[in-house]
Amino acid sequence: MKIVVTYKWAADYQETSVGADGRVDWSRARPVVSDYDAVAMEVARQLSESTSGEAIGLTAGGPEVASAMALKTALARGLDRGIAVADETLASAGTARYAQVLARAIERIGGVDLVLAGDSSIDVAAKMVHVLVAGHLGWPVITEASGIESGDGKVRLRRQCGGRTETVELTLPAVVVLASDALKPRVPGMRDVLQAGKKPVQTLGLDALGLPETEPVYTVRSTAKPERRARRGRVIDTSDSALAAKELVNALRDEGAL
Repeated sequence: MKIVVTYKWAADYQETSVGADGRVDWSRARPVVSDYDAVAMEVARQLSESTSGEAIGLTAGGPEVASAMALKTALARGLDRGIAVADETLASAGTARYAQVLARAIERIGGVDLVLAGDSSIDVAAKMVHVLVAGHLGWPVITEASGIESGDGKVRLRRQCGGRTETVELTLPAVVVLASDALKPRVPGMRDVLQAGKKPVQTLGLDALGLPETEPVYTVRSTAKPERRARRGRVIDTSDSALAAKELVNALRDEGAL
């Protein structure tokens, strides 16, 4: 089985700060492979080992995604090889463009059976990229998968949906997005890091994918803190329980809670 794990090399939001004007300061945030992506990488490692397959890491972004540190950090998670699509214009690419690039790279790899992804990226968290990737590829997609098994050209998934657990069977090829709590990824050891430096990597530009540079679909003009509504207290007399219940329901409706 040939498995592609998409991941994002992005600044760690836990090391950011928010100013009084609502602007987010990313200057001190170091780039990392997010915990969400690490879940997908661990699932890919386990699947590739059980099927004698191959787990390929795929990322896209600015030139920094092709750095030795970025690639080694990802490969230390148990991936067999890495591919980075690096271009200055992808540093601020929107969801639609990012999905287009990933889909074209997956097509270029060829023979891919399964694409795995984490719950969301740590910088944008739109949770839309891999739905769009599946659309570009014409493949089925399942999100919030909490368990996965493979066999007979299919994968069987478990997912939480509407308070119940579903078991879904997908014919490959397919795109699967893992829930953040699907499993606890192992922490790479020194041996993993050393071996990662010897694994094959490939850097591609947009020209290699046959994708021209394009203008961004949207541009963020400004950011601001959300407005806070003043909360007013309301005392309900409970001496008459029926009347108090009715007043409580009316109060909740006034606040938009019902």
